[in-house]
Amino acid sequence: MDPTITALIIACTSLAANLAILAKVITDKIKLTTDRTETKTARDKDSAELHDKVLKLEFSAGLAKDNIGLLFTQVADSNKQVALLNTQIAQILTKMDSVIDTLMELKKDFKEAKE
Repeated sequence: MDPTITALIIACTSLAANLAILAKVITDKIKLTTDRTETKTARDKDSAELHDKVLKLEFSAGLAKDNIGLLFTQVADSNKQVALLNTQIAQILTKMDSVIDTLMELKKDFKEAKE
C-alpha cells in the first residue's frame, strides 16, 4: 500500500476516535450538568421547606412564650385574690368568735335573769 493512503487511513481513524471521545465527553458533560441542575433543584426545595419549618417553629415558640407570660400574670392575680380572701376569712372568723362569745354571755345573762 501507498504510504500516503496508510497515513490518510491512520489520520481518519484517529480523527474518528477523537470525535468519538469528544462525543462521549460532551455527553458526560450534559449528563453532569443535568444531574447538578436536578441536585440544585432538590436542594433548593429542601432548603425552602426547612426555612418554612423554622419560621413556623419560631412563630409557635413566640406564641408559646406569650401564652406562658399570660399564664404567669393570671397566676399572680389569682394568688393576690386568694391572699385577699384568706385575710377576709380570718377577719370573719375573728368577728364570728366575738359574736359567739357575746351570744354565750347573753345566754348566761338570760339564765341568770330567769333564776
